[in-house]
Amino acid sequence: MTTAKRFNTKENTDPTTRPALIVEYAPPYAIYLPQRGLVLEVASGSGEHCVHFARAAGPELVFQPSDPDAEARASIDAWIAEAGLPNVRPALALDAAADSWPIGRADAVVCINMIHISPWASAVGLVRGAARVLPSGGFMYLYGPYRREGRHTAPSNEAFDRDFLALGLTVFP
Repeated sequence: MTTAKRFNTKENTDPTTRPALIVEYAPPYAIYLPQRGLVLEVASGSGEHCVHFARAAGPELVFQPSDPDAEARASIDAWIAEAGLPNVRPALALDAAADSWPIGRADAVVCINMIHISPWASAVGLVRGAARVLPSGGFMYLYGPYRREGRHTAPSNEAFDRDFLALGLTVFP
């Protein structure tokens, strides 16, 4: 039997190491999130991050995952179904570069591992879309394998970047 559920990395498929890898991505932005409300995750990918963060947040902070890719949305929904969390909505079809998004308001926007691998139009669209859906003073958090002074900020980010390049995919500076 096959499942729609994907994993962010091949290492995440090993149940003995997966918890440690997910904890590495503990949401440092959590101190900025409201106690209750809606967090929109743009480009949710496999769905692992959203489920992990929603579990840690508690029931009054609702997470709305999204992705433009239908297979990614199926994976996200599989993660949600397995977790059985009441504070995660089904995945939305959302293209960050689009002029309109299928959601009118969010209390925070989170985007992990997208802007460094997407066309510039997606990065610009993300900022414009977040400005449309966030309240005044709202919070947008971006995370990725960024570099500071030419150096990766964590070994896992360096590995992500290396694996991405090994696939022959373009990484935008």
